[in-house]
Amino acid sequence: MKQAICTAVIFFILTGVALGGGVKGSPGVTDDEILVGNIQDLSGPMAYLGGELKHGAELYIRHVNESGGVYGRKISMITEDHQYNPAMSLAAAKKLLDRDGVFCLFNVIGTATASALFNLVDEQGVPFIAPASNASSMSDPPKKYVFATDTPYDAQGRIMCNYLAERGDQNVKVGIIYQDDEFGKDCMKGVKEGVASHGWEFVGAEPFQRGSAPSFGPHLTSLRNKGATHVFLGLVLETVHVLRMAEAVGYSPQFLGFAPASDPRIAQKAGTAAEGFISNIYMIPPQHPEHPSAVLYRELLQKYDSEHQMGFYNFYGFAAAQVLVEGLHLAGADLTRDGLVEGMEKMKEFRGSPHPAITYGPGDRAGGSKTIVLQVKDGTPTPVTRFVGE
Repeated sequence: MKQAICTAVIFFILTGVALGGGVKGSPGVTDDEILVGNIQDLSGPMAYLGGELKHGAELYIRHVNESGGVYGRKISMITEDHQYNPAMSLAAAKKLLDRDGVFCLFNVIGTATASALFNLVDEQGVPFIAPASNASSMSDPPKKYVFATDTPYDAQGRIMCNYLAERGDQNVKVGIIYQDDEFGKDCMKGVKEGVASHGWEFVGAEPFQRGSAPSFGPHLTSLRNKGATHVFLGLVLETVHVLRMAEAVGYSPQFLGFAPASDPRIAQKAGTAAEGFISNIYMIPPQHPEHPSAVLYRELLQKYDSEHQMGFYNFYGFAAAQVLVEGLHLAGADLTRDGLVEGMEKMKEFRGSPHPAITYGPGDRAGGSKTIVLQVKDGTPTPVTRFVGE
């Protein structure tokens, strides 16, 4: 009997087969489960957005699991809170990988908090799918294990400048209020490039320190005195405060924001001050009447959590999960981390999510390159273009 047990143990050691039914060389994968690590801001300045992403991803994952999973494996997602802090994000990732043994990382919110994980995933060979940031650094330069889904912020700025030119705006003088970090600077880079390409005047940039609570009055006064006719906002929730303050002081340039400010709740909270506000979105909006992803999202929201309000960030988490699941399917039943990388690279013109067709390859980690321009009309962000690129 002892000899039989010893023989069995030696077999498991030599073959690498885990007693718990795991797949050889695949942490976080068993015969019936795929363990995914997710890091959001659940208690910091972006807690509202982080909670929405988590909820949306869980919505689609629940649907997939109830439909049989991926090759018979159910997806389990462990979420940690980084409070929008890069150091906490790195600590959370190490905990997920070293203690929880997750298979991959998924949809970590924030530019600095996602960038903080690049060295770690490269060192450990861990796929990082759909970081919740539109920063160009997510895909440029391409990184083996990082797969972005969204059109970068700098491209968004150039696309919106092109839209202004196409609709015939004249005597354009552009300013920007931006979050003074990689996100905001990426936004400003695209705006400056767009302004230069059309021969317009860039009159000034007003930085905002993340975590502070300014009135934005001085920012607006400065740009007003410089004659800014168009003001870009490289901000997220602070967009509401800027629009309200501008309305209060009677300053009415054309305001424009980036994808994070396209959530319908931004317009709702800003009220009449948001009317005419232009933003852009890198995927079909959740209220689209016909797109299969939008229809499925609304059906599942009604089925699983009918009291939860439909929103862009909730749909964004849902969409990111659709990309992850497609990658898992393409990786095949014999799931490994390198196999997921290869599976993602097989993704060509994928239209099973609300993004523009997503394509990856050995040197391509950008995913999308187009956006839909929106303008608030009667309190609702309304598409004024189809998907457009540069």
